[in-house]
Amino acid sequence: MVKDFHIPTEVRVIPTTREPSGLAMSSRNLYLGERRRSDAAILSRALMTSQKLYHSGVLSAAQIRQAAFDVFESGLKKEGGSFQGSGPIEVDYISLTRPDDMVLIKNDEDVDPRQGAILSAAMKVLPVSSPRDDEEQRQIAVMLIDNVILEPRVRRPGTALSRRAHRLPHPFPRWPLRAVVGYCDVRDVGDFGGVRRIAVLFRRAIAVTTSQGSRVWEEQGL
Repeated sequence: MVKDFHIPTEVRVIPTTREPSGLAMSSRNLYLGERRRSDAAILSRALMTSQKLYHSGVLSAAQIRQAAFDVFESGLKKEGGSFQGSGPIEVDYISLTRPDDMVLIKNDEDVDPRQGAILSAAMKVLPVSSPRDDEEQRQIAVMLIDNVILEPRVRRPGTALSRRAHRLPHPFPRWPLRAVVGYCDVRDVGDFGGVRRIAVLFRRAIAVTTSQGSRVWEEQGL
């Protein structure tokens, strides 16, 4: 959306803040309790195992996803179709997507090393099977989500790789614009209703960020 609507914002991707066990920090962790909190750390271990496999040279989407599933298989016993820690754990999904448009990378495809990928997963942690105290008796199911970045391994021509931040590009619009010395008339945007609605909504300058800096295109004729 930042790129498509030319919103003057820089999106930075930074590492997820985690607890010492690797569990991604979240307010919903408070509902887990001590025993389920320990069980939940397997989610980050599964993702990081797949991340290491990718960095070792494996590009197969099927192998990368299966590596995460294998962590659940080896780390938890399975009963009645569910993994079992202190209570049942249901893996909702383990998904591999392209970083630019979040399109799913299918099992019969490979990760493009020039783009990398996003590996994400979600699991539902159900209440403990044998409550030990009042707190555990009041437990509810908690859905946990997490992701790791599979960073590009091949440098694209004219680009620099960064492990800490990724600046989303803001190319100039590809649709017809009558732009002279930084000014444009939104009536010339063309038949792109979404862009026109955004322009009318803001009714103020639309900043288009480019690799050379920021240029403000002021509206006229609204």
